[in-house]
Amino acid sequence: MNKYKTLGIIGVTFVFLYSFGFVSGIFMERYIGEEKREEEKVPTIVQNAPPEIDRDRRYGMIPINPYITENFVKEDLFMVYYDEDNKKISHPGIDVSSYQKNINWKEVKEAGVEFVFVRLGYRGYTEGKLVLDDMFHSHMKGAKKEGLHTGIYFFSQAINEKEAVEEAEFVLKHMQGYELSYPVVYDTEFITDSKARTRQEEITREDRSRMCIAFCETIKEAGYYPMIYCNENWIRRYLDYAMLEDYDFWVPQYNALMDFMYDFTIWQYSEGADIPGIEGLVDANISLIDYASFLGSQTGVP
Repeated sequence: MNKYKTLGIIGVTFVFLYSFGFVSGIFMERYIGEEKREEEKVPTIVQNAPPEIDRDRRYGMIPINPYITENFVKEDLFMVYYDEDNKKISHPGIDVSSYQKNINWKEVKEAGVEFVFVRLGYRGYTEGKLVLDDMFHSHMKGAKKEGLHTGIYFFSQAINEKEAVEEAEFVLKHMQGYELSYPVVYDTEFITDSKARTRQEEITREDRSRMCIAFCETIKEAGYYPMIYCNENWIRRYLDYAMLEDYDFWVPQYNALMDFMYDFTIWQYSEGADIPGIEGLVDANISLIDYASFLGSQTGVP
């Protein structure tokens, strides 16, 4: 092989390899570039946005507590909250059950209460029987008559998903005929009595979380807005919070300062409020969301 032919072969080979590398480079750059752009398309979730602003994600992720502690202020009978623009965005409410008997709902309304959660019933913590609160219908009719916004809660002692669904169906059966402008709440709590059926080591955090989901999804499928009631210790020790990010939380905390770890939309700040129209003491709540403004009157799936 003469030297000119050899040089020709080398030149052709060089051009081929150079062209292949150039084309490969373009391909890799385009592929990697497109992959990078796809990553850049993933929206950034603003975890600290106040729920009042973030209502377009109605069943979206619930972040950590976004509220400014010092902006919770006790004014007259109720706790109120001011946003960063010094605008009051909170709504005062109470929750009642058979422990409150003769309520003058007109006086309650005139005192400034805007909403009320009424206990529909509970499951017994020893035998597991479902019980209708004997003041449920009376409280609902009285509150509705005075134009108060109403929601419902059920005290659960379910030990599996099947029982949680049974509780939700019990709620749906007995709430027929009532329009709701606040959520239907799954109340899950620790029972100190060692005989309580829910005090089983076999019930895991995931199990309890699936019970919450089973109840809430049954309520949601029926056309109502679900919510979970529990305290911070219960969330941290007995629930898997990551599994419950799709739901709003109503939380009890009776400290002078609100330092709840997780996000919430309703705070039960007192279990001993003295409200005109109610004999004895009652739980007082502050809602950071005007549920009535976007839920309207829930009557279930038509």
